[in-house]
Amino acid sequence: MGSIPITRSILIPVFRQGHPVKKTLKWIAILLGSLLGLLVVAALALTLFVDPNQYKGEIIKTVKAQLKTVYENEAGMSGLDTGFAELNALLGGFQRTDFIIIAGRPSMGKSALAAQIGSDLAIRGYHVGYFPVEVGGEQLVKNLLACHGKLNTTRFRDGNFDDLGVLEHTIKTIKNIPFFIDDHARSSADIVRQARKIKREKGLDIIFMDHIQQLTEHGQFFSREDEIRAAATNLKAIAKELNIPVVAVSQLNREVEKRHPPKPRRSDLRDSGALEQLADVIMFLYREDYYNQDTDKPGIAEVMVEKQRNGPTGTVELRWHRQFLRFTNRYEEVFGT
Repeated sequence: MGSIPITRSILIPVFRQGHPVKKTLKWIAILLGSLLGLLVVAALALTLFVDPNQYKGEIIKTVKAQLKTVYENEAGMSGLDTGFAELNALLGGFQRTDFIIIAGRPSMGKSALAAQIGSDLAIRGYHVGYFPVEVGGEQLVKNLLACHGKLNTTRFRDGNFDDLGVLEHTIKTIKNIPFFIDDHARSSADIVRQARKIKREKGLDIIFMDHIQQLTEHGQFFSREDEIRAAATNLKAIAKELNIPVVAVSQLNREVEKRHPPKPRRSDLRDSGALEQLADVIMFLYREDYYNQDTDKPGIAEVMVEKQRNGPTGTVELRWHRQFLRFTNRYEEVFGT
């Protein structure tokens, strides 16, 4: 019992203002805090700064694995299959970490091309994230049914389907493929957040979004061009982070209509020169028969690869089946209308 008053008689004076022992304890606490801070900084430094030789070794290992995959691939390409032989030959498929733009004026078929490539990949087992910012999920599904069931789009308005069995079979096909649709995304941040979730929970091989000018970014921007730049920067970053291709559909400005013929150029990308700078691949879709009904190329769509950061540029011709919203290789047999 006698120890309590003795302890209090020692400690109470120590913690009084100005007592020398209190000052000593204060400096000891500051010193310990500084040492703890240094330890935290050192731990962070170990995670942020890696041995350059070790990092180089990891990169070489990754590249070696990629080259092995290309060598063993019967199609002879390193990227994801677009479904079109000549386009694959030009691009080597859609490459992981690439930010890819598919652009064109209205009614060229750019949204149909993106949806067809994405759904074809899903049918082959790849996990595809699709963000139809413009048309919405219901219209996207109708377009996919027309494309894969070879169903005339007018039948979705008048209901006069020639074969309900084909429709039901196509619905089942689209329902069961790993094609994840999110039409609630309104900004690149929404797309990034959902892409990470899909990658974590289901696995993800590629993203499509249609179209980039429909995005509304968070924050304040001096111009619409700055806003599109922010969106493009985020989409390019998520391609690298998740190691997947990101494909964005883009509009073109009206200036292209003033040229004869009105074939697009990179400077025609609407609202942003940033798309031209940030994109790894830029493809334009152009159909001469849209402007000239007497053309000698009816039903032919030109896919003009005007930029490829790590490969050649050139033009590939596809056949456009407008009634089905479907493209085929130009020299494939033309199916019924």
